[in-house]
Amino acid sequence: MSKTKGKLFYRSNEKELRERSDWDELSHDERKQLGKLGWFETESLYPPDRYWEGEIENGVPHGKGTFYIPNEFNEKVEFYNGSKFEGTYENGERKEGTFTWSRGNKYIGTYKNNKRWNGEMIYVDGNKDSKYVNGEVSDKITDADDLEILAKLQSSESILGSRILRNDEEPDVIVKNEYSDTSRK
Repeated sequence: MSKTKGKLFYRSNEKELRERSDWDELSHDERKQLGKLGWFETESLYPPDRYWEGEIENGVPHGKGTFYIPNEFNEKVEFYNGSKFEGTYENGERKEGTFTWSRGNKYIGTYKNNKRWNGEMIYVDGNKDSKYVNGEVSDKITDADDLEILAKLQSSESILGSRILRNDEEPDVIVKNEYSDTSRK
């Protein structure tokens, strides 16, 4: 199927579920499993819904676009209302981009399983910005170059990666690797 541009709503399929003839006989766990959120071409019975405007493939966001959270979406979590994600989705999940909360805080980076993965959280209220490495907050990494190196090393169990995380001062061995002729280990 080819990519198209359009709008999809991220919601549960409550109307379709409640119209099932066996709805009353389903257990709580079965209802919960069936009521998971998904992508739909129509708004729910209870708007406003979160929605995607951008490239779509196979009925899900795939490519560049913007995911919006309306101002009235959730009265209990006000900071979430009016937020948006601008970037890339792959097979219906966030991949890379900028998520901006309504109060101005931003996360810029990559995602894995729709969770922040490698990037930076920037706060507008004076709180210390934080880095994400492999889904974990890491305050020890202080430089964008270190973050880039660590991202390249994330799949290895190298001493270099652990030294960057610990901010060790002096290396005890110098080895060659694929990133440079000599590297500290």
